[in-house]
Amino acid sequence: MHVVSLTPSGTLEVSAASGCVVRDGRVFVIADDDPHLWAFSLNGTRLDRRRLLPGVMPADAKERKAVKPDLEALALLPDGGLLALGSGSSPRRRRGALFRDDKVTVVDCTELFTALEQQFEALNIEAAVVVGDQLVLGQRGNGPGQQNALVRLTLADVLRGLERGELGSWAIEGIETLDLGELDGVALTLTDLALSLEGELHFSAAAEDTSDPYLDGACAGSIIGVLGPRGVVRRSRVAPLSKIEGLAQLDADRWVMVADADDPTVPAQLLLASANALRGPLQV
Repeated sequence: MHVVSLTPSGTLEVSAASGCVVRDGRVFVIADDDPHLWAFSLNGTRLDRRRLLPGVMPADAKERKAVKPDLEALALLPDGGLLALGSGSSPRRRRGALFRDDKVTVVDCTELFTALEQQFEALNIEAAVVVGDQLVLGQRGNGPGQQNALVRLTLADVLRGLERGELGSWAIEGIETLDLGELDGVALTLTDLALSLEGELHFSAAAEDTSDPYLDGACAGSIIGVLGPRGVVRRSRVAPLSKIEGLAQLDADRWVMVADADDPTVPAQLLLASANALRGPLQV
């Protein structure tokens, strides 16, 4: 398999980084055990931090995991707004937040996630990206059934719902299952989606040895790939071994990624990859 080399760029103040987007040269990051939206420079310097959801997070790691909002997906909207979404894997994790014009609006995703829960054995939304006139969500199949999928929402309906502070099933256009294969004998599961400057839909996936979306497992590595109308058309392994949880194209020459060590005492890392390296060989 083609290998993409990652270069460390910065160390972050958060540990469980779970999604990233680039806007105005800043890398915006969410973490699944933290209620804030963070903005960093490429060297990891904090530029801003905004609270997205109310509530006090316990310091104890086990207690924190039990009550965390599980913000996993972060999308850049056409007007520059940033939409963060919970995973939906439990009722507590069915909120999101819209950060637009220096204002935060909490978004109730209960109706949408309740509908999606009927489609998957273990709902776990980990990605969101605008593609044309759709908001595409990524379902991570690290639970029973290993159901990776794309959930396509009508963007116009999403934007109208956000004005009311809610997302519902009325926005669903369709659901497509994904076969991501394995890495070293471990099933690959979707961790993020991002659109390239050329308009290709990129994805990251981790080979995490677990069948429970609530519990972490040993990670055998990650891949970065491209999705076409019929599924995966290109994929590359990343080195060194990392659990990639978020990716975004920084400029014409570089992509930026965030890696989660699944250890609350280990800070998350910003990593860079060459855009040319990510183009890699086709795999049809």
